[in-house]
Amino acid sequence: VKSGGNGKGKGSLENTAELKKYIARVKAAAEGLMNENKKIRRIHEAVADMVADLLSADLIKNKQRWKEIMDKIKLTIESVCRNRHPKEVQGWLLHWDYQLYKVLQHHYVNGLHSLSEVLPTFNIEIVYTKKVVSFHPPLEELKAKYYREIKTFIGIPLNFSGVGGSSGLFKRMVDANASSLQIIYVKAEELFNKLDRLIKSLEGWVIIGSLDAEVFIEKYFKNALHWDENLKTMLNKRRELEKMQDVYKIECFNVSISPFKQGVEELLQTYIEILLRTLKGSIKTEKEKLDQFLEKAMAKLTAKPTTVAEISEAKTAALEINTQKEDFKKAYSECQERNRILRQVGGQNVNVTEMESRWHNLEITLAAFSATIEEQKNIVKAEIDNRVSGINSEIEKFFARWTALKPKEMDELDRDTATETAKKMKEWREEWEVLDKKIKTAKNDCEHFQMNAPQ
Repeated sequence: VKSGGNGKGKGSLENTAELKKYIARVKAAAEGLMNENKKIRRIHEAVADMVADLLSADLIKNKQRWKEIMDKIKLTIESVCRNRHPKEVQGWLLHWDYQLYKVLQHHYVNGLHSLSEVLPTFNIEIVYTKKVVSFHPPLEELKAKYYREIKTFIGIPLNFSGVGGSSGLFKRMVDANASSLQIIYVKAEELFNKLDRLIKSLEGWVIIGSLDAEVFIEKYFKNALHWDENLKTMLNKRRELEKMQDVYKIECFNVSISPFKQGVEELLQTYIEILLRTLKGSIKTEKEKLDQFLEKAMAKLTAKPTTVAEISEAKTAALEINTQKEDFKKAYSECQERNRILRQVGGQNVNVTEMESRWHNLEITLAAFSATIEEQKNIVKAEIDNRVSGINSEIEKFFARWTALKPKEMDELDRDTATETAKKMKEWREEWEVLDKKIKTAKNDCEHFQMNAPQ
């Protein structure tokens, strides 16, 4: 710039200085704008990283993590918006709300399809009390709590405000996913059906709890095999029970069956004790029947018959004992088998050892019965022979008396003699009736042994 002599050089110098100042201001402003732009870009990238972190943070399982990240995002964005007019940042805020919408939409849709698998764990138990298998807490209470969790999850978009770019943006998410909401309730019912199937699968363990065990045993148990099979079944069930897993994982439910297993163990133990008690009682009952049979049988077999009738009765009794013996022998073997089971399973015992020797004695006595009867028959025959001799003697004496004292012809008797004779005739008739009875008895006895009857 050249300076002229008419004074115009001074203005040109001033314009140059102003231009330099202006250029400096523009340059400073450009640098400030560039620095601010770099700062905002760094913040923008930081927010992008935080939004990406939200994408990997589970909306249900990591609620606290979500809250922490969202708090950081809001604070970071607030640092940019604090000294700026809302209109200047409106587009930027709306941009981030749309990004947050996409992230929330991703977690929301996934949650609607798999909510029962990702909800906080419900720790519940299956118990056996008062003869009923049930959940603790009760199933109705579990359903109410579970559906509260569903309601809370469904309402997440309604309570999510983003960073303030659009007040109604997130509320539209619920309606936008209306078709998926039906799925969440269908899956909830499927989940509770799974729980119901689990509890029904366990009910077979407690069927015996509905029985009056002692009445059932008394009615249907007939031999050792019935006790043996039931005891073996109960012991096998106890081993199976021990091997059962203690916890079942059904989606978001951890179901502990330990209380149920304890209740079943007590039930099995009670039934085993009843089986052993009734088994022992049955052995004692059978033993009493055997004792009575042996006692009566030995009494009959060792009795000494002294008459033909008694010999006949003894023979009949011996035949009856011989017939009954096989049934009672089976009962004795059954008693021994029951005692073996009682000793093997329960460590108990009913003393039946003396019965073996008594049974052996019965066998010997029964085998010797014929010889005993023959001996008694000889004794009885001798007695009959003596009795016949005595009766013959009585007959001769009676005949002699009758011959000597028999009444005369009626026309030869006076009144007093006739009266006396009638009296004697009555006495003789009575004596003869007694004697005749003896004769008939002796004849029957003689016919039985093919002996000579009284003459």
